[in-house]
Amino acid sequence: MATQTGDKDEHKPAKVDKWDANAVKNALDDAVKKVMKDDFKCVEDHSLMNGRLFLSLIGVMFAGYAVLWDWFYPYPASRTVLIVCAVSYFIVSGILTLYIMFKEKGIFFVGLEKDKAGIDPPNVWRFTSQQKKYDDIYELTIEYKDGNGSSNFRETKLQDSVTKFFDEKGTLREDLFCPQLKQICRSLQKDKKEK
Repeated sequence: MATQTGDKDEHKPAKVDKWDANAVKNALDDAVKKVMKDDFKCVEDHSLMNGRLFLSLIGVMFAGYAVLWDWFYPYPASRTVLIVCAVSYFIVSGILTLYIMFKEKGIFFVGLEKDKAGIDPPNVWRFTSQQKKYDDIYELTIEYKDGNGSSNFRETKLQDSVTKFFDEKGTLREDLFCPQLKQICRSLQKDKKEK
């Protein structure tokens, strides 16, 4: 019985506080993920998040090693190890910050669309979104890279007011947002077929 109620909750449209820009943006981002997984049969690629977790793990290992070393060899004896671990931790934190800024670049979803014939590598979809704090404009950047090894890379943007996609109570109108998103994504795929 628990799975049946979970299924019903999963198909409910998102309801958010329409004055909370982060909640609105996250609801739209989740709708993008749902469309790509359900309609385009994309498999989410977690390699960006795995890179972030790996760098975080290295930083935590430096901190943990410093704590353990200080536990077994109290402060005067552990001074050098503490300095090396503290400096290393801050270096890894800096690398993590650069990774988030220049590698992830705000990407919230990377989807791999398998080739129907199973011959070519998967097509890659990348989605980045942005909504300024006191602005009602939601900006979605869609990047599409053809998987057949060519330099076929296309990008488009969807910029629209969030008031078009949410009703007065803050419920996401998937019947308005999802068709617009599907149309844009299909136009990117169509460009591939025409070339």
